[in-house]
Amino acid sequence: MRILWGLPNDPRVRYTNRPAQKYPPDSYDAWLVSGSAAVNHGIDTAKGEWICCCADDDEMTPAYIETLLGFAERYGFGAVYCPVEVLGAIFPRARREGDKVVLGTWPPTPAGQSYPLLWRKNNLRYSTDCWTTKTPNDWDFWTRMMNAGVRFGYYAEPLFRFHPSVRQAVSE
Repeated sequence: MRILWGLPNDPRVRYTNRPAQKYPPDSYDAWLVSGSAAVNHGIDTAKGEWICCCADDDEMTPAYIETLLGFAERYGFGAVYCPVEVLGAIFPRARREGDKVVLGTWPPTPAGQSYPLLWRKNNLRYSTDCWTTKTPNDWDFWTRMMNAGVRFGYYAEPLFRFHPSVRQAVSE
C-alpha cells in the first residue's frame, strides 16, 4: 500500500482544495462558524449517500461507521449519533459511564455535543452566518435538520472520542 502524507493511498479517499473561509473579526463569532466552508465543500463533493465529519481533535472507533449506518438503515433514520467519550478532560454536561467520561444525550440538546453525526446527504448545508444569531454552526445545522423533518436516532454506546485542547475543558 502506498502512503501519501502519512495516510494510506486509498481509492475511497479523495483530496481536494477549496478557497479559504472568511471569518467574522470577533474570535467568538469566528469560532461559531469555524469549519463551515470545509464541511460544506465536503458535503458538496461527497459521492456517497451518507456523510460524517471527523475533526482534527476527534477519533472514530473502528466500529463507528458500520454500527451507526446499520442502525440508521435498520430503523429508517435520516441522521444518527452516539455519545462521545471525552479523553483527558471534563465538561459541565459530561457524565461518567463506568470508567468513561461522556457527552451526549437523547434527545439532542445544544451544548451537549453535536458530533458525531452520521446523516443521509440532503440539501442542507452548514451556515456561514450563524454567528449573527450566536449559534454554533453544528447545532444550527442539527436544528435546521430537525425542523426539516429529518428523523434522528440515538445509539447509546460511545463510538467516537474527543481529544479536547486545554482551552476547551477543565482538566480532571
